[in-house]
Amino acid sequence: MSVLREYKEHEFFSNLRIPPTIPFVIRCDGRNFHRLCTELRLERPYDERLIKVLVRAGMEIYEAGFNPLLIYVFSDELNIVFTSDTSFSRRYEKLVSILPSIVSARTSVELSKLFGRDVIAAFDARVVLLSDFNDIVNYLIWRQSDCWRNFLNSYAQTILLKRGFTPREISKELSGKGSEYLLNLICSEFGSVDAIPTWQRRGVLIFKKKVTKISRNPLTGTEVEVTRRVTYVEWNVPLFSSTEGRRLVEQIYAEYCNGRERS
Repeated sequence: MSVLREYKEHEFFSNLRIPPTIPFVIRCDGRNFHRLCTELRLERPYDERLIKVLVRAGMEIYEAGFNPLLIYVFSDELNIVFTSDTSFSRRYEKLVSILPSIVSARTSVELSKLFGRDVIAAFDARVVLLSDFNDIVNYLIWRQSDCWRNFLNSYAQTILLKRGFTPREISKELSGKGSEYLLNLICSEFGSVDAIPTWQRRGVLIFKKKVTKISRNPLTGTEVEVTRRVTYVEWNVPLFSSTEGRRLVEQIYAEYCNGRERS
């Protein structure tokens, strides 16, 4: 028994826990997704089928019993924001292994069904500790700015590729170019970025939303209002740096706290 106890003590992160009073993010990133997208011959620069699969993977987090405040999805990245969830006593090793496992499994299953072949998708995970609600908003602003940069670079590369540039010529053409140049290049092709789906520019948001429906009592036959929190997907995400964006996060947070108090 002493030997068994000794090996238990050798578990490196078993006692590492996220502090109980602070919000945090589990950020899941796809591994080798550039190669995976090439193998699956996905549309460039964005394929709606892929983002829908990743959104489905995000919804699986809720279905698996976790209760995040929200999940922000773009590119091959899922930002799972928690405030009060105490699953696994906030053990670091559990959260950074189980959550990306759920995302990897659901993504693999959905892609395999979609393309009629075995597809293995893998995600890693990291923990980002936050301090308060303002920090949550600032984190979302940061990730959304990265989403915007990805959008500019992806579209610029695709446009030049369609114009006959080689990959090497594209790299040379875009080297050192700022966002204004990239934006002008995109507008020269589409007229305005507003012509491009919002989710490609700003990402997708998954959260629980209160929905009230009229239901009929099967015993009495009377109609009653029933309010439930259902998983909702927002495809037209505002800028988190705007008043509208902050107000949306505040609303999600308020409903989340209210639902937690009632449960």
